[in-house]
Amino acid sequence: MFARPDEVDDDCEVISISSNPDPPPVTAGDSVEGRQSSEAADAETECISQSSEDDVEEAFGGAAPSGTAAKRASVPFLAELAAASSKLERARRCGDEELEASALLQLAEIKFASARYRTALSHAKLAWGLFRDVSSGARAVRLMVQVHLELERPSEALQTAQKHVAQYTALHNPKAQGTMEVMLAQVHLAMGRPREALRVAKAAGETFKRVNDKVGRASAHRAMAEANLKSGGATCTKRALADAEESLALLR
Repeated sequence: MFARPDEVDDDCEVISISSNPDPPPVTAGDSVEGRQSSEAADAETECISQSSEDDVEEAFGGAAPSGTAAKRASVPFLAELAAASSKLERARRCGDEELEASALLQLAEIKFASARYRTALSHAKLAWGLFRDVSSGARAVRLMVQVHLELERPSEALQTAQKHVAQYTALHNPKAQGTMEVMLAQVHLAMGRPREALRVAKAAGETFKRVNDKVGRASAHRAMAEANLKSGGATCTKRALADAEESLALLR
């Protein structure tokens, strides 16, 4: 169980840093315990910072250039990695599993974007196991399916997508169901099955329509456009154009 907002202790609140740049020096009257507490806090801060730097180096296949400015100039997503790593450390320190899942999913998305697919898959699986919110869990599963496709594992992608479409349908969660139906359509497209992709994408559009999810409907119409385009022929091309226009209209 993760800690709810009203159950998190004071240690998990955001610590405000004094604006005084010159703290008073330690005198002989200061307690040993106070100095040890300060040293422990400094050590923890250093540990979190080092964790973020190690994550950056692992994410991009080797040691990042020395110097903060050099890293920012040469490593994409550095700010995002640092923020997600810091969020993960705080979530684990406070025992907040939902926040931990969110941070893990952010890391998974960053590593997927940087082509670190196996690490992205590992983080996405951990996130999915921690999420209590079904719709958020569906986002983690969607990323897992995308990773399988990038790693050229279409059968695993298909099995994962089909399994979770059935699961979210049984749970009566249209948003999660629609999310996985769109992803299943993408799997069919990757496997060269545009007709199956079109059928599932249309089902996703209907699913999202029931809950008035315009963003979801737009994603479904994009999948329909891709399926129609890959089907070939003048009629399918016209339908693809109409679906693409409908997708844009829904996002306006």
